[in-house]
Amino acid sequence: VRSRNSIAGVLANSLAEATVQNPKLLSDLVNQADTVVITALLEAEKCFDPVPREAAARLIQQFGNEGPVPVLLIKETRNPDVAIRKQAVKHLGDLKEPSLLPTYESILKDKNESAGVLYNVIIALEQLKGEPIIPALKLATQTNVAQVRTHAAKLLGLLKAEDAITDLIRLLADSNDYVKNSAINALIEIGEPTINPLIAVLDSKAQNVIPDKNPDFVNQYQYIANVYIDTARLESRRISTQAAAIQVLGSLKARAAISRLINLFENDDLRGSASAALTAIAGVAVPDVIQALQDTRDDIRIQSTGVLNTIGDPRATEPLIEVLKSDPRKEVKASAAQALGNMKAYGLNNGAIEPLTQALTLDDTTAANAATALGQIKIGSNQANQRLMAIALDKRGRETVRSAALFALSQLK
Repeated sequence: VRSRNSIAGVLANSLAEATVQNPKLLSDLVNQADTVVITALLEAEKCFDPVPREAAARLIQQFGNEGPVPVLLIKETRNPDVAIRKQAVKHLGDLKEPSLLPTYESILKDKNESAGVLYNVIIALEQLKGEPIIPALKLATQTNVAQVRTHAAKLLGLLKAEDAITDLIRLLADSNDYVKNSAINALIEIGEPTINPLIAVLDSKAQNVIPDKNPDFVNQYQYIANVYIDTARLESRRISTQAAAIQVLGSLKARAAISRLINLFENDDLRGSASAALTAIAGVAVPDVIQALQDTRDDIRIQSTGVLNTIGDPRATEPLIEVLKSDPRKEVKASAAQALGNMKAYGLNNGAIEPLTQALTLDDTTAANAATALGQIKIGSNQANQRLMAIALDKRGRETVRSAALFALSQLK
């Protein structure tokens, strides 16, 4: 290897010196039949010594698009030596030539190509820019190299490539967080056209992204094939894919997704993601979430009060007061009391004060939340003050409830 490096280095240095004396030398060499000058210079770029390595790179750059140079470089993209293939692609990219797109696409289809070569293809595509590179970038999302998939997703987002929405949604199933996050950001960049395809992910429970195992799918998307190791892994990946889709829908404030997100409150794995998305959607979602307070399903009502608590929209005040008065579940009442306090919402004619006072007699969590809420609202009543005092003085009561009562009394003075 050292001997080969030495010979290639001497050649590169000699050619660099000779071209100073004879500027036409490079042109003459490259136009000879069966020329090997490009191969030799690519070999020199592997030298350990930076001087001949940089000299070889400069000489190749001097060729530009001249004569057969692009064809010779394309030939070297099939060289058995990965280092030569990598540099050949780099120099092709420097030509910024759209006619090379078929070459790049051919390289990207090779599932066995090295990471370095594939990444140089992405850099070459980035230098070209514009819509013509979208088909190649879509192919890049299917490679086995995470860095390439990440960069491809970023470029598709910058191009707002609607044709690539399906490909980007597929990347939501990627186990690599960098890839997944790049796909999420790209879908957000594309915007409204992604909403219906993302809703389809939820409707199918991500089976349209990760279907039941079949050989064609596994061959095309080898980076995702490990999900089929066992049923638990497959289900987990489908859940994480849905969570990523939900995140995008929330960021896009997708009105069309609101009812589906509310229904996901019943899903142990996805209710947190659904709550976060509805919180991000905020004002547009509030009427639907308020309506969900009347749902017969306990989990829907519990999560709905939590979302309204986080959003803090005053439109929820009267509905939350009604929940505090009449909902049969203590968890819903506790969440409603907390929401009223955080919103500092006392309602029409101080309508929140009486139900909050009554809630002081309920379970510890609801009582503590009600006491804290009264302190946050800073409006009380004689009855509220008496009950708070009784709680504070009861040494047998839970400390959290007593502390909440003491807080309220300090604020109601």
